[in-house]
Amino acid sequence: MKNNAMSNKNGAYFAFTLCLITVTYGVFQARTLIHGPTLMVSSPRHGETISTVLMAINGKTENVTHVSVNGQPITMDTSGTFDETFVTPEGYGVILVEAKNRFGRHQEQRIEFIGAPQPQASTGVAGQPAPGEDEASIQASSTGPVTTAGTTQDPSATLL
Repeated sequence: MKNNAMSNKNGAYFAFTLCLITVTYGVFQARTLIHGPTLMVSSPRHGETISTVLMAINGKTENVTHVSVNGQPITMDTSGTFDETFVTPEGYGVILVEAKNRFGRHQEQRIEFIGAPQPQASTGVAGQPAPGEDEASIQASSTGPVTTAGTTQDPSATLL
């Protein structure tokens, strides 16, 4: 009788231990569902001034199936890293990066930045001369010198 009571007691301990292990494993596996998606944007930083024509938007995600920038889907690798390049708008700008998991839970980061004015080369010709008249041209660039060139019949002519 004593052996039977001991074996029932050992069986109950075994069943309790097995249930505890099963529940612990289930909670461990459900941690991604419980925790939800994680989004870490490393570039650009909030408030940053971007002085290049193209800006890189990159970062890392965890427990995510979909990432978008301003509503546009972007790709990520198998480790959750993303790196996309966009044209930098001039002036104040906002980027909304959103990450979603397969259950529809999402996390987003709103990043405000300043796009510095981009130098733009431009050239122009000052007037088109009629045949036999004097000719002058001016080339100007916002990043370089102003160049003038021309021909005239009057050796004392001055370009103003």
